[in-house]
Amino acid sequence: MLSRLLAPAAAVALLFSLTSGPSAEPFEFAVLGDMPYGPDQVGSLSYIGGTLRKRGVPFIVHYGDIKAGDESCRESLLAARKEVIYGMMQGKVFFVPGDNDWTDCDRPDAGGYDELERLKTLRKTFFRDDRVPRGGDLMVVRDDDDFPEHARWQHKGTHFVALHIVGTSNGRDELDGTDEAKALDLVERREKATHRFMNLAFAEAIDANAEALVVVIHADPTDVAKHRARGLSCSANPAHHCDSYADFIKLLKAQSGRFGRPVLLVHGDTNSFCLQEAKDKSGEGDFWRLNGPGDFTTADAAIVIVDPMSAPPFKVYGLLSGDRAADCSDRLRPAER
Repeated sequence: MLSRLLAPAAAVALLFSLTSGPSAEPFEFAVLGDMPYGPDQVGSLSYIGGTLRKRGVPFIVHYGDIKAGDESCRESLLAARKEVIYGMMQGKVFFVPGDNDWTDCDRPDAGGYDELERLKTLRKTFFRDDRVPRGGDLMVVRDDDDFPEHARWQHKGTHFVALHIVGTSNGRDELDGTDEAKALDLVERREKATHRFMNLAFAEAIDANAEALVVVIHADPTDVAKHRARGLSCSANPAHHCDSYADFIKLLKAQSGRFGRPVLLVHGDTNSFCLQEAKDKSGEGDFWRLNGPGDFTTADAAIVIVDPMSAPPFKVYGLLSGDRAADCSDRLRPAER
């Protein structure tokens, strides 16, 4: 009845305003990871934090690896790095673990620790603290006590989810000095938890008519170890003869298709600072992948500009360098293009 009382154009505008989600107002946030790799980069990270505070970004996401692979995994170092990471912006830093932070701690030069014990220590150190963002204006939701590192939140119509997916084949490789059967069982439990939590994030985004969704992990899912079969699901194959990220990518792309709006996957673990649009086979879709800075090549953060109503919906620049992220397509191996 209401539309009959309005001119056609006005009726369409009113219908859009009633059915659309929050206003797609452009904004920016910061991501970084794979640092600090050693004491020298601790100072760099503190400088980056000060620069981001002056810039006024609403929050920072650290996608894992707070130490180099050959640095000790002792508890005092983890605690010291926590102070540096969270100190960049009190109460506004989201951290998701990397492989150097626990699963590679069984390496001799990292101290030869039991990696599962280090994971417990890491969770206790980083995720049992009042400074971890919980609630407030970002509407943060944490996973249960078994996986407190998982988080999802919202900002200006865009939804975010941080998931614990690490390099070293997501914890399937280099199981030295660790109960292999137990380690692989815990990997499978963690993968189920990440899939469940991501499904919830997409469901919330769809219900809220969100403008975009950002997924943050540590591992580079395009960088599969040579002995693993690319695309071969670990849920249906032996743990050492599968692609550790195949199930996650399949689910992520399926959920992105259902969502139907811009989706950005942010990760680290490899050293190409680049952005890639990853359309489906039909040439449709709006799925993007950002390989963030770090991993020995540069001590910098990336500024991500989210503007869902523009093309492209995501623009990425180095905070300190000012350089625009390169095109990942130019940096893929020929078989991956």
